[in-house]
Amino acid sequence: MKTAISVPEPTYSAVEARVEELGMSRSEFYTRGAELLLARTDAATVTARIDLVVEYAGEQDASHAAAVAAGRAVLVDGGAQDAW
Repeated sequence: MKTAISVPEPTYSAVEARVEELGMSRSEFYTRGAELLLARTDAATVTARIDLVVEYAGEQDASHAAAVAAGRAVLVDGGAQDAW
């Protein structure tokens, strides 16, 4: 499927340089990026990552709930504040 998107000039220039370096098409680069972001922000993936951190941390103290909430916000909304 073909589509048109707006990309900031610095991002576009960086992508152009990287696709040249990697020897891939611009479409493949953007597709892979979209697939990675979709996987990263998938609710099940986010929950699994948080569960691993909680399991690794072991004992819970008073800061546990705040840490989980902060981690969830970073994983889900980490790129939401990036300027377009």
